[in-house]
Amino acid sequence: MRRLLKKHVEVEIVAEACDGDEAVALIEKHTPDLVFLDIRMPGRDGFEVLDALEPPLPEIIFSTAYDQFAVNAIRRGALDYLLKPVAPEDLERAIEMARNRIDRSGKIRKGEVKLRSVDKIFVQEGKTALFLEIGSICALKSEGNYTKICSLHGHGLVRRSIKYFENRLDPQEFFRANRSQVINLKFVKDCKPCSGHRLLVSLEHGDPILLSRRQAQAFRQMLQV
Repeated sequence: MRRLLKKHVEVEIVAEACDGDEAVALIEKHTPDLVFLDIRMPGRDGFEVLDALEPPLPEIIFSTAYDQFAVNAIRRGALDYLLKPVAPEDLERAIEMARNRIDRSGKIRKGEVKLRSVDKIFVQEGKTALFLEIGSICALKSEGNYTKICSLHGHGLVRRSIKYFENRLDPQEFFRANRSQVINLKFVKDCKPCSGHRLLVSLEHGDPILLSRRQAQAFRQMLQV
């Protein structure tokens, strides 16, 4: 893989891991945009590496000799699945997909602006349509291709990814709690320590939300608690 990647000058290799445990440690240390991941490895396998990672997750391209795991990999959000020996044209296609995905997720596209507290969004609650102010949103939760919006004035679904909202919401007001949830900091009532250095955050409206280990550390640093 290192030899094949030499011709792709836009790809910088920041680390290589010998097993799944080392992969988790190196990904947490370097926070790469893209990871090439095997399935069968010493220690954790590729899927267990995914389960151990804290958000935000890098783009994942599986590269393995086992074709029977392809469906599960795609369902788990993998960008692509390359079979060994990796064909150069397949690798080139996968890198182009990764470049496009990273550009879209990491930048606000032309014509898009940050959402203000007074802006309203359209959500669907059953057969009812609601217009909810951004400032009234307590939490957002990823549900497949949709995001569930929980507001003081109702809740509903929007056909947008949670990453889309995370990129457009004010980071001084909204905080990524874990892999699938974002919370509005102004509605936080209290927080309690949990096992694994995590935090359980109670909101003024809605169910408590568990902050992942990495996000709990960021939350403590942000609030100096």
